[in-house]
Amino acid sequence: MNRFVCAIESIDYLNHDTRRVILSLPDGSARLTFKAGQYLNVVLAEKLCPFSIASPPELKGKVELHIKPTPGSDDSVEIEKLLDEATTLEIELPIGDCYVEQAPKGTLILMAASTGITQMKSIIEHLAADVISEPTYLYWGVIADSDLYLAQLCREWEQVNKTFILYPLSANPIHRLIGRVEQDWYPMPCWKTSRTSKKFLSSWEDRPAWSMRHSIGSSSEACPKKTCLPTFFPTRRATNV
Repeated sequence: MNRFVCAIESIDYLNHDTRRVILSLPDGSARLTFKAGQYLNVVLAEKLCPFSIASPPELKGKVELHIKPTPGSDDSVEIEKLLDEATTLEIELPIGDCYVEQAPKGTLILMAASTGITQMKSIIEHLAADVISEPTYLYWGVIADSDLYLAQLCREWEQVNKTFILYPLSANPIHRLIGRVEQDWYPMPCWKTSRTSKKFLSSWEDRPAWSMRHSIGSSSEACPKKTCLPTFFPTRRATNV
């Protein structure tokens, strides 16, 4: 693990409350590498706050983060103040054993909640360097459809890679942001049970598939809790995919 003080190169809003932060790694970090799916810690005065890395490893010298405020969180208040006032952030990276180095031999199932999409973005853009021949499914759960702040980017992924399919899962679906029919918007409570299990768990074959999920235990990554961290687990491919 390495600790760096990074210049904040740019900050812009991806929607009404989520900010994209681009950090420039300092001189001497040229050999720094991380794997798609890993995360970093933002160093605060008395604690560390984990954030998934949104950029792929192929982007050298820079790190992209997506930061969404969490109501009632002192950590989030401190992070937001830094983004408003600071010109640098101190970070630790790389961290985490939940990552993908190459496309698995089998169906890839990615599941994310809220800004957990950042981890999946890093993975998908990393895998895009190769031809992905196996089906790749991204389930993205949010509270409201306005939180699908990367909807257009996901649509571009679908257009470029015909084996990639996004399933947006919103607790309050109102608009069809990416041109899908309304039946493709699923209620949030069912995304880890009914819909996912019916599609992938009803029948099995020996060919392996890999499933990666970002925990939905927290609405934001701005807290040093294990529920904010991703897990990686094997499953098997459903024959009805």
